[in-house]
Amino acid sequence: MNLRLLATDREIVLPRTKPLFQVQPLPRASYAGAGRTCRITDIAEMSEANWQGFRGTIRSSDPRDDDHKTGSYGAHTRRRAKQEEP
Repeated sequence: MNLRLLATDREIVLPRTKPLFQVQPLPRASYAGAGRTCRITDIAEMSEANWQGFRGTIRSSDPRDDDHKTGSYGAHTRRRAKQEEP
């Protein structure tokens, strides 16, 4: 997605309740092996376990929801990388 900001003399507001895009982080184990694929061609093929996993990755767009603090993903990623260093 490309954003072109043309105005420099005013504030540009991007509301938290209307996301521009969604990023789905993947665990390293999911792309470590070659040839691993998961293909679901029909939503009816998703099991209850798939739905529970999906719901666990979705973040609420409600600004009153304190489950996820700003920057928590980055902090978690840096901690994990530090632990994985040899």
